[in-house]
Amino acid sequence: MIGFLFFSGRLHFGEILNSYQYPLFLISGILSCSLALATPIFRWWVLAKIQKLPLTGFDSLRLTMIGYFFNIFIPGGSGGDVVRAAYTVRDCKERRPQALTIAVMDRGLGLHALLLVNILVLAFQQPLLDSHPDLKPWLLVVGGMLILGTVAPLLLFSKRSNGIVIRLLGRFTGGPDAWNESLALYKSRPAMLFLAYAISIASAIFNVLAIHYMMLAVGSTPTVSESMVVVPLIIIANTLPITPGGIGMAESASAGLYAMIGQAGGANGMFLARLIIIIHALFGLPFFLINKRDAGFQK
Repeated sequence: MIGFLFFSGRLHFGEILNSYQYPLFLISGILSCSLALATPIFRWWVLAKIQKLPLTGFDSLRLTMIGYFFNIFIPGGSGGDVVRAAYTVRDCKERRPQALTIAVMDRGLGLHALLLVNILVLAFQQPLLDSHPDLKPWLLVVGGMLILGTVAPLLLFSKRSNGIVIRLLGRFTGGPDAWNESLALYKSRPAMLFLAYAISIASAIFNVLAIHYMMLAVGSTPTVSESMVVVPLIIIANTLPITPGGIGMAESASAGLYAMIGQAGGANGMFLARLIIIIHALFGLPFFLINKRDAGFQK
């Protein structure tokens, strides 16, 4: 897919290499990327505290960085979450169902916050919609996803749908007692759950800014509002489990979506952001090697 973008003239490595000519934008993009990758560490720690898992802040850092590392190789942009959840379950065997619920909650909060940021900008930027009518169908798609993402968690807290979930998932949830305990813990700590969602909002904004500044660094000129509309859709495309880490998927989506609002260089900005993300993810390798060594000692 990267080759196709290059030979079709939508990906220009020269413009990516020349990003050093815009040091302020490049540094801002790198900083935004670092913050976008750091905030989920705190969200995981908060959710772990809600579920009374014996995880420290360093454990959240270790598990998240290992997830980022494996995300380079696993298809889709969320494959690392599966690895992080697996390691969390291994470290918290006595609370396995609770560990599984934070994996689902973590991904759900992140996606919901991303959709909310997108829909708010689309809803309150009428001139943007008037200038780019092709965006209007996306308003319906994102709005539908946001409604579904809001209603589905609420249904899980009702007794009737609760029973359906337990019957469908059975052993996965650890049975009725474990599942009900997990839900009760979320209900009993609304302030911490709100904190986790606030972190998700911050993470969504940093993700948008990371790609936005990289677009500016490769010579494109989108406004922040335009990136707020386009980038969440790019991130959703990146999660499709087709290529390792979603590479090529996000670049293709970025090229098309930014072109929809009259901005060229979408593939360039996303590919530059991809390089920075991979560099960050490689810092997860030492955590994996240390974690693997410690597991060997325990045996």
